[in-house]
Amino acid sequence: MNLYKVPQSLEEVMDIEDDELRKVELEKLELKVKQTMQNVVYFIKNTDSDIDQIDKEIARLSDIKRIRKNKAASIREYIKGFMEINKIGKHEFPQFTLSLRKCPASVEVYDEENLPSDYIVEKVEHKADKTKIKEDLKSGKEIKGARLITNKTTLNIK
Repeated sequence: MNLYKVPQSLEEVMDIEDDELRKVELEKLELKVKQTMQNVVYFIKNTDSDIDQIDKEIARLSDIKRIRKNKAASIREYIKGFMEINKIGKHEFPQFTLSLRKCPASVEVYDEENLPSDYIVEKVEHKADKTKIKEDLKSGKEIKGARLITNKTTLNIK
């Protein structure tokens, strides 16, 4: 049974003139509704479990990725160090070429506190203070651009 059909089914049952038959059909309908709701909750719980397993698998794969990236970077540094020590600027292979190149100049800021103010950029973030807005709206204050939502519900499954 689909839950959206319940009102129509209820209306049909209520149109039954025989009180005893109507009572039996109401009980059947109630049982069908309960079974449908139970099945929907089982589906939700199953889906939640799937999501938990997917999150765990993402974390596992992220760890593997991080480890492999670190290993590749370490091996890359090993080859680079070997080439630098042995003054090998370039070596060609049939499949690829290894070469060292000079990097462009970069800046290392080792003590930001002592930098002149000309070299400091201020970041400003604007964000709505929902807690304060909620308090003011609850106290009756009207705030343009915000409203209090009180008819929202959530499903709690224990």
